[in-house]
Amino acid sequence: MRRRKLLANLAVTAAAAVGAPILPTGKAPGEDAAVGEALVARVRDTMLGLHAGITVPPEAVLRTDLACAFTGFHACSYGSLSVRLPRLICAAHVRAGDEGAEDDGLLARSYLLATRMLIKLDEQQLGWMAADRARNAAEAAGVPLLVAEAARQLAVLARTADWHEQALSLALAAADHPALRGRKPALAAQRGC
Repeated sequence: MRRRKLLANLAVTAAAAVGAPILPTGKAPGEDAAVGEALVARVRDTMLGLHAGITVPPEAVLRTDLACAFTGFHACSYGSLSVRLPRLICAAHVRAGDEGAEDDGLLARSYLLATRMLIKLDEQQLGWMAADRARNAAEAAGVPLLVAEAARQLAVLARTADWHEQALSLALAAADHPALRGRKPALAAQRGC
């Protein structure tokens, strides 16, 4: 154990002496940038409908995939996310188009994750597109919390674009959704009061 720590410290010292940037991931900046660019490109192509012939796995697999995608997002594991998120969006689109399939917000959740990722990577144009699709999918699913989250993401994008009044209007309108009204503590928490 001591030997590993010593070697790690020596590597950090050597990198600092040469002037190489040190990242918490242990990767060079070019590697992280390339993975981020690949992720954005794959999500963009998926949003443009350039992926066809996807096999839709069972609902339980899609749910697990979505949970893993969120975990990958929080861990900044963009390599895994660049494969999982486009596949998830494609499958959710196919599933949403199936007659008789219950719309439980999987497509909206997938687009919300894509929006958060695009905002994080400063891809504003695609972020707007993903946020709008998330809002439409959330409204179609009829899940008020997803509609509110989509509005929140739109408000973040509006604020980033220096549209502060519009960002405020979006956030307040989402909090005033009729399904979130009432005095119950859960509803107040969902409204963000």
